[in-house]
Amino acid sequence: MKIIFTTSLFIGFLGTIYAQLIIDGSNFTQAGTVLNYETASPAWTANQNLIATSGGAALWNAEDWVSITENTETYIPISGLSSIIQIFFNNNFLYPATFSTHAIAVGAEIVDLPLPVEISDGYAYFRNDETGYYNTGSSFAVQGFPLVTQNELVERIFKFPMQFGDTDTSALAFLTSIPTLGAFGQNATRFSEVDGEGVLTTPYGSYDVLRVRAERYITDTVFIEQLGGGQSVNRPLQIDYAWISPEMQAPILEMSVVENLVISARMLKEDGTVGIKEYKNSGFAIYPNPVKDYIHVETPFPERAQITLYDMQGRMVLETKLQSETISLKKMNPGIYLVKISGIHETFVEKLIITE
Repeated sequence: MKIIFTTSLFIGFLGTIYAQLIIDGSNFTQAGTVLNYETASPAWTANQNLIATSGGAALWNAEDWVSITENTETYIPISGLSSIIQIFFNNNFLYPATFSTHAIAVGAEIVDLPLPVEISDGYAYFRNDETGYYNTGSSFAVQGFPLVTQNELVERIFKFPMQFGDTDTSALAFLTSIPTLGAFGQNATRFSEVDGEGVLTTPYGSYDVLRVRAERYITDTVFIEQLGGGQSVNRPLQIDYAWISPEMQAPILEMSVVENLVISARMLKEDGTVGIKEYKNSGFAIYPNPVKDYIHVETPFPERAQITLYDMQGRMVLETKLQSETISLKKMNPGIYLVKISGIHETFVEKLIITE
């Protein structure tokens, strides 16, 4: 009995000093988040050592990261979009399955099919809740005509709460009809596994992470009205990898592999991550809000700060040093913006409404 008691006590002690990493929706993107991403160079994606490593206490070293482009993603509140979008993606009574918490502006890649049409004003919609992170649909303009696509099957990209060893299966399905042209759609099945837990090192620091490996089986369907027919095409198996840390609001590193080739990779820049923060008693303030002509800015920074303004498509529309506490916005169009104020050690973000 004494030996059993001592062994149990020792195991219990180990349990108190080791805490398994758990990630939930509070660690993930929300409306108002602004993220800066870098895209990997082709030379860097040729190295697949990161993919081969899995299991517990894993070490992933991406300090040799080489990027070629950088872009900013702004996670837009659904309430800031058109009334049509409110009906389909902000109506928990009529459409609970596609109820969304935020959107991001995207290009023609949301269609991802070869169609001879002009595609613009694209948005992808997502929901972040206690059960997971979901892709709920998309909207765009085709030849200037607005189209809204609610996913018939809503794909769960990440399951919450998430911990090492978890598995999940989800499906995606949508079909969009384009007047006088035809239709396109997609069916996909995702098999996910949290196959690694450990430390990821990047040029921006080291992070405790979970690694998610997802196999995606995708079928594209195209119907062309003038031809009176169409076809469905099965894509090669795509495997997506994501390294996720509770310290950040999105995957730090994402890689996609098709037929043993890395087709894409992107990394989150730590200095470009801006979350939703409470600013009470922080010394930070922007007023008035809504505003017409001028805003007054108060910051806790002893040095002069940098102010950047983004529209709801994620485009930077203003960037300047904060030379005084008052900034003119007379040249800005009315609408909803995100204003980011950066010092040496801190960054703040706030939604700003400019009126006529």
